[in-house]
Amino acid sequence: MPVMASRSAEDQRELALGVLRERPDGWWVWKMDPAYVQQRMQHGAPPRPSLWPVLQRLPCPTLVVWKTQSDLLSEGQARRLVEVLPGGELVAVPGVGHAPTLVEPVALAALERFLNRQNFGVCARTHP
Repeated sequence: MPVMASRSAEDQRELALGVLRERPDGWWVWKMDPAYVQQRMQHGAPPRPSLWPVLQRLPCPTLVVWKTQSDLLSEGQARRLVEVLPGGELVAVPGVGHAPTLVEPVALAALERFLNRQNFGVCARTHP
């Protein structure tokens, strides 16, 4: 992936270890269930329910960390997320692809600001 190639070797290793595991024979394999991969290849993705109504009811403040080079989340989708979320806030991390490592200075500063001003007591509610 060109976006990953621009990352440091340390970042690439960290991301790889998040999704791969080394077998005893030295081969590296995906951590995900092979049956899941086979099902997706044969039948495609299962239908997904609309999650926008669920997001509208989320009681917790939410920081959306959007990587501007993401091939999965467009700018329009990221902006819609923060409009739908009652306590949504967006931070754009330029020049980075989808995998959210959260090590970029922009992301770290946004996380620190966000967490320092939040009262997460409202998130402790139990929903029936």
